[in-house]
Amino acid sequence: MCLIIASRDGTLPSDELLRIAQADNHHGWGIMWAERGKVRAVKGFKLSSLMRNVKALEGTPFVLHFRWATHGNIDIANCHPFKITDDLWMAHNGILHVEMPREDRSDSWHFAQELAVILQKYPWLKDAEMQSRLLQYTEWVCGSSSKIAFLRGNGEIFIANEKLGTEYEGLWLSNNYSLPGHKAWFEYYNVPTIADAPAAKSSGFLGDGDQVDVQQAVDCDFCGDPSFSLRQFEGQLFCKDCYQWAQAEVAMYDQVKHFEVPASEFAEFSDVPFAVV
Repeated sequence: MCLIIASRDGTLPSDELLRIAQADNHHGWGIMWAERGKVRAVKGFKLSSLMRNVKALEGTPFVLHFRWATHGNIDIANCHPFKITDDLWMAHNGILHVEMPREDRSDSWHFAQELAVILQKYPWLKDAEMQSRLLQYTEWVCGSSSKIAFLRGNGEIFIANEKLGTEYEGLWLSNNYSLPGHKAWFEYYNVPTIADAPAAKSSGFLGDGDQVDVQQAVDCDFCGDPSFSLRQFEGQLFCKDCYQWAQAEVAMYDQVKHFEVPASEFAEFSDVPFAVV
């Protein structure tokens, strides 16, 4: 599922939040911030390195990303954030339906390359209206299933589908499942059927994948957004976007749940700066 944490004023997340987020999304982390007019970034896998780098950014606007792989290899190259231009980087949460000619790279990596080509081909997008145009385009591509946080060299953070995220202790989070007391995303697949949901009552027995249309909107059991058309998934009623996402996530989870990354394989990368490429 991944998680983005954005801090516009340099407020730091608690150690507890960092530990939970890393445990829920352990396929790599990355941080980006602005320094002397340029975007800087560091990526890694080790929790100790993550905490050290985060604490060093107190008072500095930054974006932090925790990855759960759905496409591409589990490696440093696929850890967010990704460079779009010298002045613009991005971190993504969700699934993007884009062309992916490289099987070893993620959907997020491919989308960053796509945006880089667009900004090179249409330089007028780099004018004062770039932010609004970029948000409009990315929200059109993403629909309601993704959030993307952008950072510019001047320290400005802007977020596609920001309204779909969560405000928590001075931070913006792309979802709330890593908050203390909440379930990890994959635990949502093992909760009992909600028998009192209006759609479930009116539909009778539903098998996985069965669709029910209702006259009065019912909240999706995962994202919470109201929907008039839902599908059952593992005893829950999901909207269309969440149902498609859940199928992809569970398929990937089954493939990589036993995957272990040798600590020595990534030790040398834990503090590599990615700003100058």
